[in-house]
Amino acid sequence: MRLISSKSVLACWLAAAVFCGARESRAADASYARAQGFALGFNLHRFQDDFGVGLTAATPFFAGDHLRLTLGGGVAFYPYGVSHREQAWENYGHVRLVFEGGARAPGSPVRLYSFGGPILYLLGDGLSTKAVAVGGLGGFGFEYYFMTEKRDGPVSYHMELGGIGTNAQADKLAGKPRFGGGFLINVGMRWYL
Repeated sequence: MRLISSKSVLACWLAAAVFCGARESRAADASYARAQGFALGFNLHRFQDDFGVGLTAATPFFAGDHLRLTLGGGVAFYPYGVSHREQAWENYGHVRLVFEGGARAPGSPVRLYSFGGPILYLLGDGLSTKAVAVGGLGGFGFEYYFMTEKRDGPVSYHMELGGIGTNAQADKLAGKPRFGGGFLINVGMRWYL
């Protein structure tokens, strides 16, 4: 849990630093129409060894166009399960709520941000006797906007790197291994409404 707390503190600290530095770029970009509304997204992710897919919904930016909340969820696959004495992928669900803080790099289509928040795993019968596992995640990311003349397009790509800490344990498997924690990689697309 100390790892989760330190990552959350680091994510908030980075968000505050970016927020303070981004005020100067606001005047330079005043004539540029930005994608700032609600956003829906699709992503591919990796929670240490576990591959997954998911959907996200993000609020419009607030607090000077630097902060937003993103709700996401999907399915991940633990690759070391056992079925009929053979290796099998065991699936589990996940839901997360992250707080993003960041700013647009002046004069570019790139937004840099940090993120952090809680994550909930919905465990499958093939992995655990428990129904849920809780934890936290945090890290940093960047979002690249497709641009048209004098405005952002409705679509952007994003990439996030960070870490996850959870109490998820596959107690139905030999050795009762922990899973779903460690290094986080998340890539995807967002559509702004």
